[in-house]
Amino acid sequence: MRHNDLNLLVYLDLLVRHGSATRVAEVLGVSQPAVSAAVRRLRSMTEHPLFVRTGRELAPTAYALSLQQQFAPLLRQWRELTDRDGDFSPGVSDRCFSILASDYTQYLFLPLLARRLATEAPNVSLRVIPSNPYRGVQLIEQQQVDLGIGYYRNVHPQLRLCPVLEEQAVCVLARSHPALDCFDEHAYASASHIAITVENAAYNATLDRALAAHKIRRRIAISMPSYVSAAHVVEETEYVATLPRSIAEFAAKTAAIEIRPCAIELPPLDLSMLFHVNSEADAASQWFQRVVLECAEVIASSWATSAAKG
Repeated sequence: MRHNDLNLLVYLDLLVRHGSATRVAEVLGVSQPAVSAAVRRLRSMTEHPLFVRTGRELAPTAYALSLQQQFAPLLRQWRELTDRDGDFSPGVSDRCFSILASDYTQYLFLPLLARRLATEAPNVSLRVIPSNPYRGVQLIEQQQVDLGIGYYRNVHPQLRLCPVLEEQAVCVLARSHPALDCFDEHAYASASHIAITVENAAYNATLDRALAAHKIRRRIAISMPSYVSAAHVVEETEYVATLPRSIAEFAAKTAAIEIRPCAIELPPLDLSMLFHVNSEADAASQWFQRVVLECAEVIASSWATSAAKG
């Protein structure tokens, strides 16, 4: 930068996080033209394009992301040091939390999370980032996302894993599938499969290791990032998808599919919350993590009630 106007880093940080000049103006209590002026000054100072408009949002360029990743931890530390009491008041906060989640974990958590936020933190906003098999965990490592919920293994030393839920996997087949009435180990082994690629495909690796013990190697016909979409692909093919029971039951409400247990014992999907170690010193992050854990307890309780009813 040619000039050291550090106040502009606050604008850049918020613009990367919110993707909206209007929202940043609301957070800072300034006018939208003031935000636009800050963007122009940033562009002039850095001599690099920083944002491109995509619909109503401002998407950061690679340079803007790189810049924000370098100073965001320092900015967060400064805020913590200058916070007089270190407390977080959800009822008055206007913080934006970000969460990395597949369509499966969005289905499980977002209704409860939205209700909790609307009730306890009406000015807090939530930004949901779809899980990406190629660049998901890295967003948490770089502290661009507050936390992720998913099936994670072998994470970076700067990240923390907190178990939240465990669910059994089941098989999903089309109602017209020829092996529907006799879906045994041979039928599973000889089928073409759909692999779900979110969370770095960690569950796929666990599943394939378990199948290898039975001398089974799946033929993967399609690799895709959506659990719900996989169920609808199954509806039109003779492919088999191995899905969490809850999402399979949800998809079965609209798709012509059937749910079958696998003749082979499948490893469970044990979901964890993943966050950066730096968040342990941030009262707001700790509050948000507690809310996620409490939502997981509600989900687990509802599953236990349903199982008891048979």
